[in-house]
Amino acid sequence: MDLIFFLIIGLLAGLAANALMGRRSGSILMDLVLGVVGAFVGGWLLRAVGFYPFGFIGSLISAILGSIVVLWVVGLFTGSGNRRVRF
Repeated sequence: MDLIFFLIIGLLAGLAANALMGRRSGSILMDLVLGVVGAFVGGWLLRAVGFYPFGFIGSLISAILGSIVVLWVVGLFTGSGNRRVRF
């Protein structure tokens, strides 16, 4: 049951982050992957500043914030953002 809960949170977070950032992912699977990675990133970032999200809403907000951070970082490297990282 926890896995299904985690996947639902990930999918919703991926969809919301893409909508908030004004992007299209192209597939539900990519939204799911984005949301799951974002959930890990968001949970780590929020715990690093001393906030411990709990429940459905807290987990969803954490995953959305993490997904936005992931999209921003990917945008830096792919050039789809305002600036591009060059090596």
